[in-house]
Amino acid sequence: MTQELCFLTAVEASRLFLEKSLSPVELMAAVIHRSEEQEPLINAFSHRYFDQAMEQARASERRYMRGQPMGVLDGMKPEKFRREPTPLKQRASVTGFHKGSGI
Repeated sequence: MTQELCFLTAVEASRLFLEKSLSPVELMAAVIHRSEEQEPLINAFSHRYFDQAMEQARASERRYMRGQPMGVLDGMKPEKFRREPTPLKQRASVTGFHKGSGI
């Protein structure tokens, strides 16, 4: 089931969050697991911010548990890595994150 979670659409994940049958933490853990599993094969990531991603997933989960998500896509918005696991090219500037040369 872990791998299947990685292929949910934002709409499906949001519905499951609202139903409380899936949490943002469970989804993020599945995405991190798959990233770590695939990384040796694809060598795509120079930096990983998994701790920050899990912190944001826990915050999102707390909002869902209170019945107060930030909106229908809470847990999904790719805003500064806070809502959705979003790989960015090294040359993209994101405040507070390392910027490489892409080499």
